[in-house]
Amino acid sequence: MTQLFSDLGAAEIWEYSQNKMLYDHNTTPAIARYVPPHDSHYLDYGIDLDGGIVYKNYSTCLLQSKKSRDPRIMKAVAKVFRGSLRELQVDPAAATLSAMRSAFMDCAIGLNLHALSGDRSVGQVESFQMALFLSNKMRVMSEGLDPAEIPIWDGLVQTPGVWKPDLKSRLAGLEQLLLLVQELREDSIKLAECRRTSHELYKQRFSSEQAFSIAGINATTLMNRPNERHHL
Repeated sequence: MTQLFSDLGAAEIWEYSQNKMLYDHNTTPAIARYVPPHDSHYLDYGIDLDGGIVYKNYSTCLLQSKKSRDPRIMKAVAKVFRGSLRELQVDPAAATLSAMRSAFMDCAIGLNLHALSGDRSVGQVESFQMALFLSNKMRVMSEGLDPAEIPIWDGLVQTPGVWKPDLKSRLAGLEQLLLLVQELREDSIKLAECRRTSHELYKQRFSSEQAFSIAGINATTLMNRPNERHHL
């Protein structure tokens, strides 16, 4: 990837994770900015927390490709959650609004499992997935996060602790996540409040204005500038 940036002559790299941004700082001369997918009405499918149905038939949902996950972790997830996990099969680019709303309607809790990067997992969340989950009022549970990721996701994503990549720690973390999920499933009022709070916090912390400001980008200038560079 570093060679690709060099071949393109990229002056800037826009990254979706703090972990990856720090890596870019140490491996490329380009300016690395943290610009995650942010709050957008295009990702909000109108999930109504006061409608009643979400309290009665809610699920813990997973929106990830098994191919990019450690098969040992996926096997453990199936065992730990004992069939209580629903895998979402949706394509936001092709599905209709009503189809997306239907898919997310009973997803009260979203589970994040870290992807493999090469032959390892680095403890970074996938920001587009987080945007889908939080825009649609899910309470997000995740494996432990890399220390670089924790500040921006604090209050939005609940974890069993700091990221530890060894298999034993990851399996122990899954057991802790199951306990957290069970606690919320037994208290629908607490779950609903967690969902509301994290949704509102997400809208504040990940507004487009806030995201561009933190990245040091003048959004007005950006919109008026000719597209002369490659941004990845």
